Amino acid sequence: MVLTWGDTPRDLDSHLIGPTNTSKRFHIYYSNKTYYENSNEIAKLDVDDTTSYGPETITLTGKADRKGEYIYSVHDFTNRSSSFSRELSLSGARVKVYKGNKFIETYNVPINKPGTLWKVFEIKNGEIYLINSMDFVSNPSNVR
Repeated sequence: MVLTWGDTPRDLDSHLIGPTNTSKRFHIYYSNKTYYENSNEIAKLDVDDTTSYGPETITLTGKADRKGEYIYSVHDFTNRSSSFSRELSLSGARVKVYKGNKFIETYNVPINKPGTLWKVFEIKNGEIYLINSMDFVSNPSNVR
């Protein structure tokens, strides 16, 4: 998953939430960049950009074949404390999804909608399902 955007806001963050071998869920983002299970890397924030444009990249490995739901979201860290910001929706944010070297799909942020969290898609049983919703979340660790 490769996130790019325009000049503003300066810092958008990729988030990936997924199942573990316990009842808990892992959360990949700038504060928790890698998730391992039984010495196998399952997910990793490869690149964290904090100065506009991106790219910001998360890799979900082939070892992540556990049944369950994976959710990919984009958080507007710059405007996280705002309860009315439309900056994320005006950022030109775009997420490109690849499986290995094969391009799968491009997702564009909903235009001119309020929110600091863009919940982009979920992956269930290897299939991607568009969510494309906007919400307000101030604390990055509360992205779900």
